[in-house]
Amino acid sequence: MLYLFSGSFQPLHKSHLDMANYVESKFDTHVVFEICRKPFDKPPLTDEEIEKRLDQFRLLGRRCIVTENTSFLQRAMDIKHYRKKGVIYPASRGELNKVFIVGYDTIIRVDDPKYYFGSDVERQRCIKEISKTSRFLVFSRGESDRTKLSQEILDISDF
Repeated sequence: MLYLFSGSFQPLHKSHLDMANYVESKFDTHVVFEICRKPFDKPPLTDEEIEKRLDQFRLLGRRCIVTENTSFLQRAMDIKHYRKKGVIYPASRGELNKVFIVGYDTIIRVDDPKYYFGSDVERQRCIKEISKTSRFLVFSRGESDRTKLSQEILDISDF
């Protein structure tokens, strides 16, 4: 199982590391961090900026990959990027193979039709596709956070 922690990591801070350490301890695994070269709602990152962000991980001896995956649907469907540097997470299409580590602000965006061309139908379709290979591990602020999320997201999330 691949535990993938996607983010901008500008900067990588203690809360990011606490979340990763918790997951590694609880699930006896390693977390792979991911930076997207072309974030959905931000300008593309320059090579210089990517190197600067990757340096944070190198200093700590942590693994971080850089991808072009702007959405969680792309991340859920993409296997090849996660085979880099000897990290192999075998899976076939339709097999659960990834857990996305996210904070509450991120899961709210994943559940927001605004990010699916304003279409709730498209949001539901994408979440259904994500659910075929992936789940979310959500670090939230409290129980009341769950009441603001759709049933589709709740069905594929652990808090």
